[in-house]
Amino acid sequence: MVGGFTRHMREADDGAILRSAVFVDTRRFTVTECGDLAQPMASGIISEDHIRGDLFELAQSTVAGRASVEDITLFKNGGGGHLDLFTAILLRDLAQGLAQNHGSRDGDV
Repeated sequence: MVGGFTRHMREADDGAILRSAVFVDTRRFTVTECGDLAQPMASGIISEDHIRGDLFELAQSTVAGRASVEDITLFKNGGGGHLDLFTAILLRDLAQGLAQNHGSRDGDV
């Protein structure tokens, strides 16, 4: 989910949050500033312990992701620009690799 990026905006109701294995891009911003998590935390429906992990923990395999096909996984992206940067770097690297494999001069894309 990427739309609810302020404390007053939500994309998922409390039931969806409660039923889901919740992961976030980064805890620091997402749990306090994004309504999907900040609102149920403020009302006591969930605590920060309900969040299973962040993107970095998932990438490093220090937390378990989805355990079964029946699991509902919710990923809350607070809108950090770091994800855009990581995606741009990956796409650049892939494009340069494709160009080199297809004989472009100097790897220009």
